[in-house]
Amino acid sequence: MDGTLKHKISRKNSMKTIIKLSLVLTVITFIYSCKEGDSGDNGDAREIFEGQWNVSETSKLLGARNYIVQIDLSKNHISRINLFDFYKLGVTDSVFGIVSSVSVNTITIPEQELKDNFIQGKGILANDNLINFTYYIDDGNDVDTVKALYSR
Repeated sequence: MDGTLKHKISRKNSMKTIIKLSLVLTVITFIYSCKEGDSGDNGDAREIFEGQWNVSETSKLLGARNYIVQIDLSKNHISRINLFDFYKLGVTDSVFGIVSSVSVNTITIPEQELKDNFIQGKGILANDNLINFTYYIDDGNDVDTVKALYSR
């Protein structure tokens, strides 16, 4: 093979590599051009959770309970919501949840303490008016496993 032919083949392979890299970079740029949690309307992904929710709770330790929880958006943290009267621990007391930036229909309640109870759990937004929660409350003596349906 002469030098000119090797140069043409090498140049052709280089062009293919450049085109492939350009395509990959274009796709990556497109994927990351939206902000986290952006559903296309530039709204706050947490807003769907905001408001008053009717809670129908089944507690392993306390049985069936019904009450109301108020969910507000945190002003200090862009991914947090505050759940007031969670587990019926007080209308002026709240736990915080984190709305996932990957799956905006998920609320994670990381382990935290409220009134000597260690609380953690997860909620999944089934539709605009329904959240399915599972959470655990540890008062230091027993761990309560709770399934709750939040509706409005």
